[in-house]
Amino acid sequence: MSSSTPPVGQYTPPAYNTSRFKASTFDPRTIPKKTFDDWTQDPDLVVFGQPWPDPSTATTAREYCRRLVPIQVSPSVFKLGKHAYPVLKQRRYASNRLTPEYDYNKPWMGDRSYILKLITPKKLLDLGCINIDTSDTSPISPQFRIDYAAAAKASKDRNVSVSAGSEKNIHPLLRRRQFRNTSDWEYEHLKPTLRIVSMMLETSSVLDMLHALGSKLHKKPGTKMFPRDVWVYYTGKSTHMDRAETALETIKMAKFMYFTWMSGDDSGASAITSPLKTPGLRPNGVSRACKIKLDDEWRYLLTDGKEMLASLCNPEAEDESAFLRIQLLAANTILHELAHAFCKY
Repeated sequence: MSSSTPPVGQYTPPAYNTSRFKASTFDPRTIPKKTFDDWTQDPDLVVFGQPWPDPSTATTAREYCRRLVPIQVSPSVFKLGKHAYPVLKQRRYASNRLTPEYDYNKPWMGDRSYILKLITPKKLLDLGCINIDTSDTSPISPQFRIDYAAAAKASKDRNVSVSAGSEKNIHPLLRRRQFRNTSDWEYEHLKPTLRIVSMMLETSSVLDMLHALGSKLHKKPGTKMFPRDVWVYYTGKSTHMDRAETALETIKMAKFMYFTWMSGDDSGASAITSPLKTPGLRPNGVSRACKIKLDDEWRYLLTDGKEMLASLCNPEAEDESAFLRIQLLAANTILHELAHAFCKY
């Protein structure tokens, strides 16, 4: 693929004798599925907004089939070369990150991802998917920025905490003492993400969900598909008092859980909540304290992550915007695991 923007599409030249092929009488349904998949494994690309290739002008069966499933892409994709995401091939070697090797059996752009036509920041901005305006007119709140001055003074020793620094606007569940095998320096970088989770834990919708998760309503008998009896938790919309009591419970829960780290490559998960043998807060005989193990990849991305910057994959990407999305994804993951812990403890 040329590094410059090609014409309307990039089509595959005829592979064999064209004199016997007639597009007007060709029926692609006569092609075996495996053959069709092989022919379209690396689809033709069409610049977004330009006409799609016309199958009726195809000169071979292969070309005809490929023109049935072209992929629309933004012009910026063509600037990336034949392999749009070259860093994906090397990521497993980036600072010992254990991400999978590049799969040459898949199309170079992934599994025919139609997001390629929206890969430019402008298109994502137009759709309201991202916000990269961090100017004085639309600033990011200081509490959601990393305090690099504080981080520079923080210890990188994961075995001992010298100073937690400011924990303003961080929920007791997420304060320094809750994180094991974590340095003060790493915790400083985690703070913006933890403040997002803290704000989520204050919302009525999350407190309503946690109240429902902590309130067993009745037991339903199993079915043929799911033979085990199940508990129904949802109790309907919670009251203001219910949510206030739930908020107090989340503070008490801090004594019955902690965070640590794991290799997601071993578990196949980005986070796991596991019950401990220690009894939990609720006196029901089955309540257990918990530990939440976060994939070490989150720690790398939220602290250093220089070898996995978005701009290394896409020259037009905005690293700050991508980092903010990573923080939000990490916050959602932590909240998800806290919901598991709330059920167990």
